[in-house]
Amino acid sequence: MEKPEPTRGSRLVHPIDSRNLKFEDYIGQNLYEHIPAEFDFSKKKRTPWRRMGNWTANDCTCASAGHMIECWTANATREDVILTREVMEVYIALSGYNPETHENDDGLYYQDVLKYWRKNGIGGHKIKAFTTVNFKDPQTVRAAIYSFGGAYLGLELPNTIIKQELWDVKPGGLTGDRAVGSFGGHAVNVVAYDADFLYVISWGKVKRLTWKFLATYGYVLYAVISEDFFNAGITPHGLDLRTLEEDLLNISKAKKTLERQLGY
Repeated sequence: MEKPEPTRGSRLVHPIDSRNLKFEDYIGQNLYEHIPAEFDFSKKKRTPWRRMGNWTANDCTCASAGHMIECWTANATREDVILTREVMEVYIALSGYNPETHENDDGLYYQDVLKYWRKNGIGGHKIKAFTTVNFKDPQTVRAAIYSFGGAYLGLELPNTIIKQELWDVKPGGLTGDRAVGSFGGHAVNVVAYDADFLYVISWGKVKRLTWKFLATYGYVLYAVISEDFFNAGITPHGLDLRTLEEDLLNISKAKKTLERQLGY
């Protein structure tokens, strides 16, 4: 039996590591010249989107990863369908969730899932790295989505989204049901964008959200480097991921060296 409304899925207060690499720090400005005004990575996906457990359990952070893998593989080689069981295995491993009693169903931190994904993989698929993206700058958001085949988005949703087809900022100020996080934290994967909307997968369906909604209720956006593109010897749109990976590692080492020098 389904719940009358969807589960939240991520913890409301999410610590963000200050050492995170930032997408805009290492992407050259000339990249922006090649970003189209609209793009849709979901066109090549052949199987229906599914909830992957995120209706009866608060596993949206893991379900979003499963959705991203399906979309990546559909674009890079051949779509690999990620089983709900494979998604739930990650949620159980990180949260201690009991599927029979529903104990420990408290959601997860975004970064915990991303770190697990990088180290252990999900459904046999690993990621190389992830970087934060300035989600309040539409140009940077478009560049991240277009360059890496989508993005991993954390939102602090308002209660107004319940039963809404279009997620937009309701007039009247950010109080009551319009308040940031009044519904709870939620992870989604971004598969497309155009001038008016971003298109995300939430609870097994495509949802539209306005750019204003993103700027208002966004919490964190990650650009994720997929091994599916890397291993296939291609990138979403011609980026040299091997060089990029080296740059990311160098930046990471430089930041760690600086932190040691500053005594962090």
